[in-house]
Amino acid sequence: MLNSMRKGISSWFIKILLALLIVSFGLWGIGDIFISGGNKSLLAKVGKYDINQRDFLKEYSINLDNLSQQLGRKIQPDEANSYGLVNQTLGTMITDLMYKQITDNYGMDINNSTVKKEIISIPSFQDSSGSFNKFAFERYLNITGQTEEEVITKIKNDIAKRQIFRSVSSGFSTPNDIVKRIYKFREEKRQISYIELSNKIYNIKNIDDSDLISFYEKNKKSFLSPEFRSFSYINISPKILSKDIKVSKDLILEKYNQDKSLYFKPEERSIIQIIANSKEDILDVYEIINSKEINNYTQIKNLNLPNISYNQLENISWNELPKELADFIFNLNTNQWSQPYKSSLGWHLIYTSKLNPEGIIPLDKVSNKIKNEIQLDKAYDAIYQISNQLEDQLASGKNLKEASNIVGLKITDIPLVENKTDSKFLNNLSITEKNKLISSVFNSIEIKNSDSFDTEEGGLIYYTVNKIKPVETKSFKDAKNEVLKEWKFKEQNKFLKIDGDKYFNKINNGFTLEKLSEDLNIKINYFDDLKRTDTNKEDALTNDIIEKIFLSEKNQYISSFNKIDGKFLILKVTDIKSPINNQINDEYMRIRQSLDASYSNDLIVLLNKSLREKINIQIYNNNIEKINFSGLIN
Repeated sequence: MLNSMRKGISSWFIKILLALLIVSFGLWGIGDIFISGGNKSLLAKVGKYDINQRDFLKEYSINLDNLSQQLGRKIQPDEANSYGLVNQTLGTMITDLMYKQITDNYGMDINNSTVKKEIISIPSFQDSSGSFNKFAFERYLNITGQTEEEVITKIKNDIAKRQIFRSVSSGFSTPNDIVKRIYKFREEKRQISYIELSNKIYNIKNIDDSDLISFYEKNKKSFLSPEFRSFSYINISPKILSKDIKVSKDLILEKYNQDKSLYFKPEERSIIQIIANSKEDILDVYEIINSKEINNYTQIKNLNLPNISYNQLENISWNELPKELADFIFNLNTNQWSQPYKSSLGWHLIYTSKLNPEGIIPLDKVSNKIKNEIQLDKAYDAIYQISNQLEDQLASGKNLKEASNIVGLKITDIPLVENKTDSKFLNNLSITEKNKLISSVFNSIEIKNSDSFDTEEGGLIYYTVNKIKPVETKSFKDAKNEVLKEWKFKEQNKFLKIDGDKYFNKINNGFTLEKLSEDLNIKINYFDDLKRTDTNKEDALTNDIIEKIFLSEKNQYISSFNKIDGKFLILKVTDIKSPINNQINDEYMRIRQSLDASYSNDLIVLLNKSLREKINIQIYNNNIEKINFSGLIN
């Protein structure tokens, strides 16, 4: 449930569905618990809990909306069910209820403060500054048809379930031998040298139009004009709305007094610090600075003393310093050097050049900030009201332009454009908003059908597609330049392949790479520490080539012809390097963590199997097949 709110449905939605189905059904052996049910509204029983059609459709509707928003078009139940949305939804509900029964049995209780922290940490419920966005939360409740209590209950169950997972999987560590074997495989390196032949050296002359026409006829489907779409959109932006909202000085003062604790500023100090490793060195420095009455950073730098380091810290607070130094520094007087002080970092001399006492930041320093916050809060409330008015007009049959005129919103009409985000007509939107709007418009199936999505700043963008100019095959005349370019490229590739094979045969018959490089006047390229994961670190080294390299022995030659890029490579594996035994580094630790997580997931699977033996799960297949989705179709 939390993943749904945090991320929606990802672009690789089908993979997620399959994964959830495996966890929720396959790993329980669910196939033997489908039965017929007498109560037509009852879809499943999980111990003492029932799943009825009404509750199922509520969850199904949430998942359907998530899928539609991610894909940028309205998905109907028939299409969603072909992806397995029914089984995914039911499987998730069964999983949740199974763990709810366990948490009930063991008296696990999640307090409200934990739930509050969870809710405000969800990105979907935050504004662009990372603060909790009440409008976004209320809109989520409105869209999904859930009450605040229902969402809180689900979040409590999710937190409890995660605690169970952690208790099962924590403390497990992958055997070192397995980690070392995988680390050795991933970190093995190859040293290679290679020359790169290009088809660009071949000059194709005497081109006949009949050859081009023949090539065009055979490859017509490659020469297409792009699809164009025109659309209209409304940007309901909290930042734009907030600018016109009036805020009185009294309201700013009231807000300031309410949140005064937020404007408490701790004591800050600006210091100069000298550090030495030994007491003798720090005493030498102490004597010099006192004898010369040195009290600024430039003078200290100009001393050029050996065995010391120094720095200057401006406006630091107590909690920004190591604890063993913080108390010492914040008890010093200003404008004088401290006595030498020893910490785990070495010997210190501290000079406090400035002290800003703790206190409440004055109202005049934060009034603009408070005003902006109030304006944004009111703007979020206004968006909620405006969107409801707009939705009412759209539901009554008005199109987006008519609805915008009635509600009093500015609508922007965009002429026919390609599926590109660099359109000059969208300059008033952020890059993220442009991407999402263009993606949504070009994923829409129907014209004149209005839809919307949430923006990062907590606003809404409504849009409708007005016209679609479909992809068309270009005439030979319009496509001639493209035809000529592609035909020449393929002809050049023919010559490149012939010469590349010829040179590679010479190499296999005793010719050296160095001699071939000299004869062809082509430089030799070198790559010293190539890993299996280094795909495309060099343009020429594709995944297929790297796979060949790691299947080769030391001093072996290999070749590769890339007809897409028009390149022919001749490579030599000059060395093979295995990682140092017993070396522990960041990559080794990442591999261990990944393996530990994988094993933990396996333990959770075993837990599911074990719980299934204790909890009676029944699924009423006949009733599932008769679910009425008509209320969700529009």
